[in-house]
Amino acid sequence: MLFGPLPPVCPAIYLRTRAICIVSEYTYVGTTFSSTSRYIFAHHYSHKAKVARQVANAALGLESMIGDLPPEDGKRLYMARIDPHLTFACEVALDIDPTLLQPLVHIQQTYLRRLLGLNSRCQLLVLFSETGILPLKYRRAMLALRYLRHLLILPTDDLAAIALAQAHQLAVNGFPSWVSDLHVVLQRMETPVGFDLHHPLTLRCVDDCLHKLTASLEGYVQRELNDSPRLLLLRQRTELTNDGRHVHHTLAFRHYLRVTCAEHRKALTRLLVSDHALAVEQLRRAERGRATVPREWRICRLCRHRDIIEDPVHALFECTSHPDLVSLRDTFLNTVFAERTNLRTAYNTLSRLAFTRELIAQEHSIALLAKFAHDVLQIFTRENLIVVSSREELERFPTSLMHP
Repeated sequence: MLFGPLPPVCPAIYLRTRAICIVSEYTYVGTTFSSTSRYIFAHHYSHKAKVARQVANAALGLESMIGDLPPEDGKRLYMARIDPHLTFACEVALDIDPTLLQPLVHIQQTYLRRLLGLNSRCQLLVLFSETGILPLKYRRAMLALRYLRHLLILPTDDLAAIALAQAHQLAVNGFPSWVSDLHVVLQRMETPVGFDLHHPLTLRCVDDCLHKLTASLEGYVQRELNDSPRLLLLRQRTELTNDGRHVHHTLAFRHYLRVTCAEHRKALTRLLVSDHALAVEQLRRAERGRATVPREWRICRLCRHRDIIEDPVHALFECTSHPDLVSLRDTFLNTVFAERTNLRTAYNTLSRLAFTRELIAQEHSIALLAKFAHDVLQIFTRENLIVVSSREELERFPTSLMHP
């Protein structure tokens, strides 16, 4: 394999009497190198994307034979069979060209969406905040930093340690190298991670970068969650521990994903991450022959009052315009109040939004909440959405006698 401008006539190279072929691409210990691409590892990305896609499709194809694939098992399959292909050689092939990484990112996102039962319009951050799986860009950068840490503990006369020292010197002198590429990767994070090329490479420096990289990821996810009007139920979220404490985790595998019934679990998941059939979400997007409906016009299809928006909290705990819905809610509340008397107090003292968040934090009753959410959505989807196209049309609907 020859790099750089080629001579008019390529030389013949022999190892003893055996001629060595000149190639433009070669795979060594699973890593594909290319001498004709702008980036030496460009073909490596495409090869690993192809294999990762095949493995991901095979994992999801299990559902045709075994039925529903629980998210916890799907995550285990992902980490064991798919993640190794998405991250193979990421310690060497740093992501300096985002376009090469994008096919791998698409495979990760598609797999997680299908695992959770979400559609392609869902917000991407929930794929990671709800499963605890790291976005691929961050995952690969963390592995590269851990590899750097490994190199720093090698003896100074080790070939890898010598190569690192030379790569660092090249970066300090302003030339491209593995170390300068790592600096570029860290600077491209949503919150840039400082990596001083002129500072000596030490274990403390690498550990500090790892800490900053984790903080960058958690800060990005939390910031996006707080800024999204679609994810109100996930804001200020805490989870109840066995000893009764409320704790917050920005990224974690959520307990509601362990609900056994797939239909109930997916209904609750869609409700929490705003991928549901209620008006507040369905009318947010323009459809064929219909423009986007302003949020304040997305009125409840059951109440039919112009001042009531059809959103998850209203559907679960405020709407009283359907007898089956009221009966369903009473049965659910009586059941959870019998198991946890403190929830009755919360229901009577907290806002309906705060009470919904409190219910989500309760692992012991999450299966009941999932079934309730599923049944509530079934009632709403039996009726057609109310699509208001003008203020004059909105004014034809009455106001409610009193706000919930």
